[in-house]
Formats: sequence, structure tokens, C-alpha cells
Amino acid sequence: MERKMRIMISKEAEKQNRLPKYINNPAFFLLILLACELIYMVWMACTASQYMNSYFHINPQDTFMDWFNMLYVAGTDHASIYEAEKPIYPALCFAFWSILYALIPEPYRGIGSFELRNLQQPMLGFVIMLLLTGVLLWELFQKGYGRSGVENKLFALAMMMSGPMVFAIERGNIILLAFTFALVFILFYNSGNKYLRYLSYIALALSAAVKIYPALFGLLIIERKRWKEALIAVIIGAAFFVLPFLEFGGISSVAALFQNILTASPELANRGCGYNFSFANLMKIMQILSEGAVSGQAGILRIFPVCVTFFIYFASKEEWKKICAIVLFIVWVPEFSYTYTLLFFMLPFVSFLKTLKKMATREVLYMLLFMFIFLPTATELLPKLDSAGVLYPISGSVIITNAGIVTLSLLLISDGIINLVVKHRGGGRPVKSAVADGAERIDKYSEEKVLWCRV
Repeated sequence: MERKMRIMISKEAEKQNRLPKYINNPAFFLLILLACELIYMVWMACTASQYMNSYFHINPQDTFMDWFNMLYVAGTDHASIYEAEKPIYPALCFAFWSILYALIPEPYRGIGSFELRNLQQPMLGFVIMLLLTGVLLWELFQKGYGRSGVENKLFALAMMMSGPMVFAIERGNIILLAFTFALVFILFYNSGNKYLRYLSYIALALSAAVKIYPALFGLLIIERKRWKEALIAVIIGAAFFVLPFLEFGGISSVAALFQNILTASPELANRGCGYNFSFANLMKIMQILSEGAVSGQAGILRIFPVCVTFFIYFASKEEWKKICAIVLFIVWVPEFSYTYTLLFFMLPFVSFLKTLKKMATREVLYMLLFMFIFLPTATELLPKLDSAGVLYPISGSVIITNAGIVTLSLLLISDGIINLVVKHRGGGRPVKSAVADGAERIDKYSEEKVLWCRV
């Protein structure tokens, strides 16, 4: 009788720790994400894109203008660009745009940015950039996923059609290049092949020279205690970042760049709560939804996200969680983080999937939250809730996506706390992941079942 009861208990425990077979495959969730992305497109067609501006830029005539506005700036006097035009892009970007500007026929030099968008040569340069970047991302996503051919393509397609990716393309923002280089770094910085590692360091340097904040991913090199390689990566990064400034006003333009960034950030943040995923904007949204019950001081708004992301980074054991902490820092700390910055959440997602062996309940939650962040949503604009006359009014979409980011961070914090508690109680032993722990419990129950059957 006792034997039968123990067998029944072990079987029940095994069932509770094992998810349905189809859920155990990440492809199931990727299919859902891709289906939702297609449903979004169908819904846009059915509603004549009525709700498109809740997720994508509110001005339908401004498409690709992040690219062409800066292409126009690249055609002005290089020595005074950072003082006269006040751009917030590093000099390497303008070195690239200057090469493309040189392709424009002489009679068309000096025309406005909108006219440049309508001109053959600059548009071809932009299209070629998109094609090359798209092909490279397609291959990198498949490499990162690292499963069967069909599943690889499914993952790549789901990422290429995600909300942040389409948003970045619609804006024509050079973050596409920064993200591509950052993805190369994440995939190869820990390679056993020395040449691939150094290639990844060059990619990281290029990414940081385009958007600055990807330089934080260099912490992962230090995490591996590769001190010599970390120093080499810093030297490469400094060279790519600083040397192009010699063409654009000299070293003094570096200070002008950061001053322009500090000036532009609050200006962009004051355009409204839409398309912004910074922590400061999150607090504004919470104030709006709570009708003023939630409030925060400016100093706390800057310190709190730094403390949270530092905690997640140092309390986490898994690589993907550390990458996610860096991405949260990138998104939360600035006063204004446009929708395309959510692209960087694909980096921990790739790392998460690459190391995933079995899906336990916690892994399913993480999978769903990443999907939540990548999914474009169609909701109403809510201008009555925002400040009067703002350019980017709050929408249901920005509330939904921010909720996904907050939930993801809370889950990461809880995992970090568990890590610290178990490490303290276990005399320094690191806590196992939920997947490994669940698998161990199943094995234990299976062994018990065999043992009691023998009795």
C-alpha cells in the first residue's frame, strides 16, 4: 500500500514539474509572436491604420527622416557641425553620412532634408544600407538561435517583424547599425576562437561609436576577467569614437556632443509620454494613471534605475540576465528612450534562447514578457491624460509595453534576491536556474519511483 502511494505521489510531482510537450519548445511561442505580428498588420489594413500612431511615429509624412535629416547636416560645414546644428550623433556617423553625401550630384548639394529623401542617389544609399543590414541581421539571428533550419528562420522572421525593428526602419535611425554590431559582439565575445573574439570587440567599438551606450556591454569582457582583451577593446573603442572628431571640429567637439545630448534629452521628454520608455517617463505614466498618488523626486528618478540595474547585474548568475540588466540601464536611465531602443532587448533574448534547454514555469514567464516587449500594439491615443498640446501624447501602447518591461525587471529582481539568499544559506553555492532545479526534482522523483517499485 505504501509503495503504491509513493508511486502515485512521485507521478503527480513529475506531472506538476513537466509542462506540456508543445510548450517545451520555444518555437511554439515564436509562432504565437509571429501570428500576433501578422494580426497587427491585418488589423491596420482593416482599420486604414487608424491606430498606427499609438505605436509608430505620429507624423506619417516624417518616415525615414532621422536618416535624411542627418544626411543633410553632413553636407554642412564639418568644422562647426556640433556648434551650429546641435546633433546628438557621434562623429563616426557623420563620417559615414559624408561619404554618402559625396554621391549626390553637384546641382543638388544644399537642398533640404525632405528633398534629399526624394532624390535618387541618397535614397539608393539608404535602401542599400537597409538591405545589407537586413541580410546580416537575418543570418545573425539564425546563428544566435542555433536550432534546426526551420526554427532558425522562424526566429529570424519574428525578430525582423517585431515592433522595435519596424519602428527603427520607419524612422530610418542609424541605431540599426549600432544594434547589428552589438549583436555580433554578443554572439562572439565568448568564442573559443581568438580571432572571432577580437572581431566582436571591433563590432562593439563600432556600435559604441555610433550610439555610445552599447559601450556598457564591455562589462561582459571584464566579467570574464580577460583584462588584456578588455584593455584592447577600450583602445579600439576610443580610436573609433575619438578619431573621426578630428574631421568635425576637433576634440572640443566631443564635449559639444555631450552638451547637445544633455540639452536634447529633456526637450524630447517634454514632447509627451508617447514613444518613451525611460524610467522618468514611467514615473510620469504612473502619476497619470494614479491621478497624482505616485510621485518621485528628480534625484530619485536618476538613482533608482541605476541601483536596480546594478543589483540585477551583480546578483544574477546567468549571462542573459546580466545582458538584460545592461539593456534596462540603457533604456531606463536617459530622460528619453525612443521605441527603437527596445531593439536591445533582443540581445538578452537571443542569449536566453541559446542557453535554454527545458521550459519550466519561470522560463515560460520570461518568454512571454520578451514577446510582450517586441509586439506592436494598436490602441487609442489618450491626449486628455497627457499635458495639453504635447507632440507625443500618451497611448495604451506605451502603457502596455512599459508594463511588460516593469514585470520583466521585477522577475529579474526576485531571481537576484533568491540567488543571494541561497548563496548565503548554502555557504557560497550559486543557486541553480529554475530549469535545472525542475529537471533535478523530476530525476529525483523518477529515481524514487524505481526504488519503491523494487521494494
